[in-house]
Amino acid sequence: MFDAGKRKAAVDSARASYEAQLADYRSSVLTAIKEVETALVDLDGAAHRSDDARRSVEQYRRYERATEANWRGGFDTLLTLEQARRSLTSAEISYIELQRDRVRSWIALYKALGGGWQTGGASTSTAAAEAAAIAPDVQALLQGTTP
Repeated sequence: MFDAGKRKAAVDSARASYEAQLADYRSSVLTAIKEVETALVDLDGAAHRSDDARRSVEQYRRYERATEANWRGGFDTLLTLEQARRSLTSAEISYIELQRDRVRSWIALYKALGGGWQTGGASTSTAAAEAAAIAPDVQALLQGTTP
């Protein structure tokens, strides 16, 4: 059966196609691993920054209360009290922003692990999920308690 090398060419073509698909698969796997690693590093960093920001809020809250007590006792000016309040508010805002970043890191990890994700209307649902996730911390900050 002489076929002028058609079978060999078909085998070579199939082998080349297999090698190309294998290379694409390996590339996809490596990309997925990189995305998961990046998401995990981001999540860990966000957790540490969030914890630091929470401690900062607690310290600024104590400072603001002490400054208010000093102001009521006549030992501090209203300007000093307002600066303490402004510092506390700034720390609270930073903490809330870091909580938002932490939620986004969880979302990135979920996506990197292949979690179901829809692009249509995702911004609304993402915003709602972020708001729901940080709502208890925001409420605690507004009430002056530690989250």
